Amino acid sequence: MTRNLLGFSTAIFAGPSPYEELIFDRVFCHGLMEHLIDPVPAMRELLRVLKPGGVIGVSSPVWGGFVLAPLSDTLRMAIETYTTLQMSNGGDVHVGRNL
Repeated sequence: MTRNLLGFSTAIFAGPSPYEELIFDRVFCHGLMEHLIDPVPAMRELLRVLKPGGVIGVSSPVWGGFVLAPLSDTLRMAIETYTTLQMSNGGDVHVGRNL
């Protein structure tokens, strides 16, 4: 699914994108890598559609790096539960440290 918005094309896809090679000047990926078992194919796909000299931006959170206040036992338990769920599904809540 794609749509044009103020000169931007946004896409939601899983697997190879429908775009031709070397088509975009800039590619931005936000909040995806931490959900993937292996983020390398997604990064390769971003590079595949990027024109030579283009710019890639990737943003991915690093759990444990958030400042939450006031921190409560309930909030701490919610974060631990989410972290456990994400990791058990093959994601990596710390992938942002490796990008």
